[in-house]
Amino acid sequence: MIPATFGPMILKAIMPKLMDHIMKVFKLDKVLSYVESDNELDVAVADIYRKTKIIDVKIKQMQEVLVELDGVSHPPVIDIDEWKDVKETIKKIKNKKVFKSLG
Repeated sequence: MIPATFGPMILKAIMPKLMDHIMKVFKLDKVLSYVESDNELDVAVADIYRKTKIIDVKIKQMQEVLVELDGVSHPPVIDIDEWKDVKETIKKIKNKKVFKSLG
């Protein structure tokens, strides 16, 4: 019979070889490298994320410039609602001329 003190010593000697064999049989080293390292899609997503952040910063800068320009710009000469009224009036005048020429 093997004394109890030899049990842990035998396990220390056998365990690394057993783990290496299990790693090879189940290809765990490839699985670990696949899980831990970046693949093509991870790189592509990171690149898109970086570009999106750059575009986001540029859009915010453009918005700030537009707000600043809006504050110092002249008001419009004619309001859009007034322009709609003017268009309707022009249509009415044209219709009256047509009716006058007929009558």
